Amino acid sequence: MEVVTGVILSSGSLKYQNGGTYLKFDQSVIHIGYFILVFNIFANQGLCNITTPRVSIAKVKKKSYQYITFNTKSLKEWNSLYALWYKDGKKNNSRK
Repeated sequence: MEVVTGVILSSGSLKYQNGGTYLKFDQSVIHIGYFILVFNIFANQGLCNITTPRVSIAKVKKKSYQYITFNTKSLKEWNSLYALWYKDGKKNNSRK
């Protein structure tokens, strides 16, 4: 739970679907070291459906950027984190 919270406080996000919550994590390829560290934490626990992250391209202001991404498996145990950090489907980083 602590690792998931740390990741969603950075650039990760939680998605609620079909009664469970999964983690979605994206990073620019320039942050590959950090990304691989996070991916390995979840993959080594058997929480990923994939063995290799996906590389994609995003366009921002007519410029293309390469990024790397993965999703975890959907877990009911993470529903409480989703309820804590999300309001109407949007992440709220200011926990007051």
